[in-house]
Amino acid sequence: PDEMTTSRWGELVEFREVTKTRRDAGEFSDCMWVRVTCPLPDDRLTQACALTFVSDLGSGFGQLIRPGLPRGGPSVDHALWLHAPIRAEDWVLIDLHPTKARGIRGLYSGILSDRQGTVGAFLQQELLLRWGPTS
Repeated sequence: PDEMTTSRWGELVEFREVTKTRRDAGEFSDCMWVRVTCPLPDDRLTQACALTFVSDLGSGFGQLIRPGLPRGGPSVDHALWLHAPIRAEDWVLIDLHPTKARGIRGLYSGILSDRQGTVGAFLQQELLLRWGPTS
């Protein structure tokens, strides 16, 4: 991640897209490095909370191109299983993959790991698949 271009989500999070996107075309990243920009205490609860916050960024359908299938929308359910402590203020790789889409709902899964490849968490996300505003 050290050699990639940085973008920000507000003041709290910066990210570097592994999968490049065009937001004007409705694309969302499905693989990116993220980190919290402020120093965090060493306690595991605070680190887990920050990791949970960044785990909801991106979309597992952001790069999937299928006629009649939107690429993202609001979250319905989000589950995160923490497996190993990784620091949210260091770069965390979020890698997302679509699992199923039917009707207006989609399900994707993902892995969050640190620079050394330690898997810190698994996630499952259900979202509404909706088209963006039309012009």
